[in-house]
Amino acid sequence: MDDSMNLVLFSGTDDKLQAAAILAAGAAALGKPVNVFLQYWALDAFRAERISSDHG
Repeated sequence: MDDSMNLVLFSGTDDKLQAAAILAAGAAALGKPVNVFLQYWALDAFRAERISSDHG
């Protein structure tokens, strides 16, 4: 049985991306492989110009 964590993200809001990051970091800290699949607005949130912009 595959013991990896798979996350499918489709929302690009900061609160949902942060929650996914916490889940992924927790699984990685336990030694589990983590696969993150980005769709729609989540993919747009990781574009270079969006990452460097002010989110506050």
